[in-house]
Order: sequence, then C-alpha cells, then structure tokens
Amino acid sequence: MPLGDWQLQQNIRDAHNAAPPFSSYVQAVNVSSGAVKEIAVPSGATHVVIAGTAPFAFTAGATGVTAAWPAVDVSNGTATEVAGLGDVIFRHLRDGDTHLSIAGDPGFVSNFVTAAFWRMVG
Repeated sequence: MPLGDWQLQQNIRDAHNAAPPFSSYVQAVNVSSGAVKEIAVPSGATHVVIAGTAPFAFTAGATGVTAAWPAVDVSNGTATEVAGLGDVIFRHLRDGDTHLSIAGDPGFVSNFVTAAFWRMVG
C-alpha cells in the first residue's frame, strides 16, 4: 500500500491540518507477554503515530534496533521510551530510522501496537 502524504500548511486559519489525516500505511504487531517485534519504516516516511492496547516500550533506528522493557535504572541516556496505557505517541522519524522496535509490557497477556506512517510534504 502506498504511503500517504500529509500536506502541511502553516498560518492558514481553520486549515484543520495540524493533525495528520488518516494514514494509508498502518502496521500492527502483537507484543503480548513482553514480546519484542520489529516494524520496517516505509521508504519516504517522515512521521509515525504509535498506539497500543497496553503499555509498551519503543525505539527507532537501523535494522536490528531493539527495545527493552526497563528493568533497572538507566542514567546514561540510552533507556528505551515507554508509553503508558492509552498513550498515543507522535514522532518525527530521523534520516537513519529504518525500523521501529516495540517491546510489550511483560505483565499484559494481550497487547497489540499499531504504527501509522506519513510523508510530510509542503
């Protein structure tokens, strides 16, 4: 399925495009019981919205990037971001981000995470 464009128009009253339109490219992974899955970022994508049915940890990077559910304090800047129950995460993808890694909360036996991608233009 082709990646959808998000036409950004700044400073236009009532343009209603500050939020992205429905995505034409959405992937879903089952990360129940602490499973870790990788999602390929479609070519040309600049933004992603990530949401789950339960808490999850996530990170972006090159092939082989791995998210880990935090088990200890991490104070050197390398911790994985965590999304809580009901959180919707909106991120700008960096040039080298070709994959997302999603790790489910080990305490939840059912957890699906979706990633909706866009290419911002304009």
